[in-house]
Amino acid sequence: MKFFTILLANLLLLISCDALIPDQRISLLGPVLETLNRDGNLEYIGRVINNSEEKVENISLRYIAKDKEDNVVEAVTLPVSGLDGNFVNKGEIVLFQFSIRSNPKSIFNKEFSLHYE
Repeated sequence: MKFFTILLANLLLLISCDALIPDQRISLLGPVLETLNRDGNLEYIGRVINNSEEKVENISLRYIAKDKEDNVVEAVTLPVSGLDGNFVNKGEIVLFQFSIRSNPKSIFNKEFSLHYE
């Protein structure tokens, strides 16, 4: 009887943990590469993928750079659009590339986030 109680408790734990997994309809595909462009500014290159079974609209990539005192140095929001418009079709992979104007030596913390409807 104790075996079944432990089995049931583990099963309920797995089911409840599955509910805590965030919605991953849109995600970064692989790493975001950071390089210095010819002007000496940081440049980022990456890919976004639609993991869902339907198109996703109004996608944006947000980047925030902070200094060593945790003050925002620069913030960038980029729209992510697929080949057919202001949405990304299911399974579609979209490339992005952007650079920032701030001095790379002043940046100590970077945050990327994806937002969509």
